[in-house]
Parts: sequence; C-alpha cells; structure tokens
Amino acid sequence: MSMDPFVHAVTWVALLSVFGFGIVMALIGAIKLKLAEKLKLDDAQVGKLISALLFTSLVMVLVSGPFLDAFGHRLTILIGFVITCIGIFLIGTATSYGGAILGCVVLGIGGSGLNTGGNTLIVPAIDPHNPAAANNLGNVFFGLGAFFMPILVGLALKKLPLGRGLTLIAVILLLAVVPVLVAGYPPINTGFEISQFFSLLANRVALVSGLALLFYIGLEVSMGSWITTYLKSIQCSDEKASGILSFFWVALMVGRLATSQVVKPGMEANLILVAALVAAATIFVMIQAKSQTLAALTVIVVGLCFAPMFPTIVGLTFAKFPAAQHGSVFGTIFAIGLIGGTTIPAWIGSYSRGKSIQKSLNIAVGASILLALFGVILGRV
Repeated sequence: MSMDPFVHAVTWVALLSVFGFGIVMALIGAIKLKLAEKLKLDDAQVGKLISALLFTSLVMVLVSGPFLDAFGHRLTILIGFVITCIGIFLIGTATSYGGAILGCVVLGIGGSGLNTGGNTLIVPAIDPHNPAAANNLGNVFFGLGAFFMPILVGLALKKLPLGRGLTLIAVILLLAVVPVLVAGYPPINTGFEISQFFSLLANRVALVSGLALLFYIGLEVSMGSWITTYLKSIQCSDEKASGILSFFWVALMVGRLATSQVVKPGMEANLILVAALVAAATIFVMIQAKSQTLAALTVIVVGLCFAPMFPTIVGLTFAKFPAAQHGSVFGTIFAIGLIGGTTIPAWIGSYSRGKSIQKSLNIAVGASILLALFGVILGRV
C-alpha cells in the first residue's frame, strides 16, 4: 500500500477527523469516574449519558451526509471540530446531570461531522482498491484519539479540576481547524440523502452490514465505557484502571495497523468471524477473573479482537457497492450501528443495578456471538 497520499493535507484532515471522533467516543469512559463523583451519578445514569451521545450521533448522521453534500467537507469538518470542543467544555463545566446530558448531545452533534467527513475521505485518500485495508489503516487514528483521551485526562486532572482540565483539552483539539482550513478537497461524492437511507434498508447487504455494526459499535462503546468500572470492582485504583483502559485503545490501534498490512479481498468475513468468537471467549474469561493481571490481559486481548471489526465491516460493505454510493451506504449502516451504541452500554449499566458489573458483561458475550453470525452472513450476501 502506497504511503504517497500522506503528503496531501486532505489525507491528514481525514485522519485528524477520525482522531477527533476517537476522542469523542472515548471521552465518557475516560472521565466517568471523576464525573460520577462530581455529579453523584450511578452506573445507570452514566449509561444514559452514553446513550444521549450515541442517540444524538444516530440522528445527526442522517443530517451530516446531506449537509456535506450541500456545503462540502471543509465546512462539515470545521463545524464538527468547533461543536465537539464546545461539547467537551460543557461536559467539563456541568454542575448537574441535565447539564452533562446537554454536553453529550452537543458532543454527539460535533462528532457526527467528524465521523462523516473523515470516513468519506479515508478510502479515496489511502487506497480505493482495497477499502478494508484503507479503513483499517485510517482508523488507526481513531484508536490514537481514543488512546490519548484517558492520558490527556489523567495529566490534566492531576493539576486541574474537571472543568478546567476538559477546557484545556478542548482548546488543544481546536488547533485541528488550521489544517482543515488550508487543505484542498476532492469533489463531493457522498450522495447521501435521507430518502436513500430508507431505500437502502431494503438492501440485504446494507441491512446485514448495519446489524453487524449494531453489535460491534455496542460492544466497543460498552468496553470503552465500562472497563474502568469493571476494573474498580476488582480493586484497581483509578489511575491503574485508566492506564489499563489506555492499553485497550492501544490494542485497538495496533490491531488495525497490523490488519491493514495483511487483509486481502476475500478474507474479510472469516476475519470478522474468528475475531468475534475469540472476543466472546475472552469477555467470558474477563467475567470470571479475580486477578488484576488476568483482567488487564483480557482487556488487551479484547482490544486486539475488536481492532479489525469496524473498518473491515465497512470495507467489505464498500466492496459490494460502487464508489458513488459509498457516502449513502456509510450513512445508512452507521446509523443502524449506532442503535447498538445507544442501547447496549445502557443495558449493561441498567442490568448491573443490584448485581455486579461482571455479570452484566454477559450481555457483551452474547453481542459478540451475534456479531460473528452477522459477519458470516455479510460475507455471503
């Protein structure tokens, strides 16, 4: 795979956009313990914060595609970064549960612009002939964003209260608007319209892909959000729990980089099947684990298993449609997928009431098995 496209500023804009979306998706998991302490939240309320973020993203992915068609990548991504930074600021300065919900809604709006803008630039910028490989390589930067979020939070909150710490992070992230403003962009080719969303629901490939993403996004958000709570339940300190969460995102990043170098057309469905089944078995071991070392190891293995899922599902789906439809296809399958991100983490949080967080992770085991099933079906439709 040629690295030549990386000399183009627009490629860096695509990568910065998915990096920013990684920060959006990792934020609640990274600050959950501090935010819950500040606002006196229980696990179910934290789950609803995640649901607010993901439900907003679900709705906005139906808006950001047509907006991109009308106004282009530059304005879509620029607004995405600005609104994302406002959302981070609002969450950090929230003094009530309602204020935190509002911050999550704003964050979901901004993240949708980054997600749609970045993911529609990755394949043409990196390798249009092998979408699965291009998506895996591009989404390494999603992992970087998710990895750096807990580290930035940890560093900022050592010296600053939550509000000032997140404000500082928002200001740093806002610097990304500089390359967004100076880059040149390819002709708009998303073609995403809300009417196409409904018509693609009747397409078997799009529907199966969307259902696969439903379980995958639900799993990724659940792990990113509940790992620290799980680790605290086996007596890990806040700092150790945050550090292990960072290793989860590192594993996601390393796995995607490795997959980008080895995945070939025709391998995708088997890769999804094997990775999902190994993830299910590993989460089952995680539930039984009493040792902090074993728990940390299972978290890393789950991250490696999750790594190729999203980009490979999207790449396999793109390979079944002409390039002119990729924008509308992405918008459709991602909207379906966000249903899982909205419901599964909240379900885990609600189920944990009166029980242990370990027992509620059985939901993640079932979701992994269903993901394996839909991965097989996607390879055959």
